[in-house]
Amino acid sequence: MRFLITPPSAFGPHFKGDTRPTLASHLLLLRRYIRISNSFIQPSPRVQSQVRACRWSLPWLSLPSPPLRSPASPSTSEEAETAYFRSIAIAKEKKGTLRTGPELEIPGFGRLCHQLEGDIFLHSWEVLADILEDPVRKDILIDVGMGVMHRNVRYNCRILCTYDMIYLIQPKMSLPNDNLYRETRHFTAWVKERQPEKYYLEEVVRNVTGQQSVPIGDAVLSTLDTAVGCETCGELFTPLNTSTYMGLNGVEIY
Repeated sequence: MRFLITPPSAFGPHFKGDTRPTLASHLLLLRRYIRISNSFIQPSPRVQSQVRACRWSLPWLSLPSPPLRSPASPSTSEEAETAYFRSIAIAKEKKGTLRTGPELEIPGFGRLCHQLEGDIFLHSWEVLADILEDPVRKDILIDVGMGVMHRNVRYNCRILCTYDMIYLIQPKMSLPNDNLYRETRHFTAWVKERQPEKYYLEEVVRNVTGQQSVPIGDAVLSTLDTAVGCETCGELFTPLNTSTYMGLNGVEIY
């Protein structure tokens, strides 16, 4: 979402006796409006009326309407869940044996500060349980993205799984924190290189897979004929990126 703020030549407080809201309150309101718009949530009528009043008070401000939702950005959890299932089905139809999705695919990348809420993690595991319990997911390796809370620390993770089985949880090791990205507000980077730990699964997933725990950490998945690793977004653009060490360790797919 693009917006432009062009301050007037005399940038300062309102004239004496002016009872309108201060400039700071306007900017706080606009910050909230932009955050809501970027989350693909339609602002409430009350917020929209406040923004219109803000535009009247600050004629030098130009702010567009919320962006239209695109088909690639589901507006509801039901639409998103249908998209996961449809993409896996398409991969199976095309004889694919590996299906990978985008970063934070299940909760949604644009949820911003909602990533701090415990419900986001619980509902993500519930969606993953729905994916795991369908026999259609047999004979294909599925790579999905979601947030995982491990030892009360939030991680941005990839989960390698298939029907009735989770193989590995791979946390992101480098988080972008520049330009438009402030990922460290919501997640913590995994810092233990090549040191997987044990993650105890939520009950909703244990009831499906029968597993009590799975590995979490910097690791790769080895099969009889290849090896699979995960590298997400900002990890690629660091001097010591994870794919360098994975490649030296024989990983062919990442």
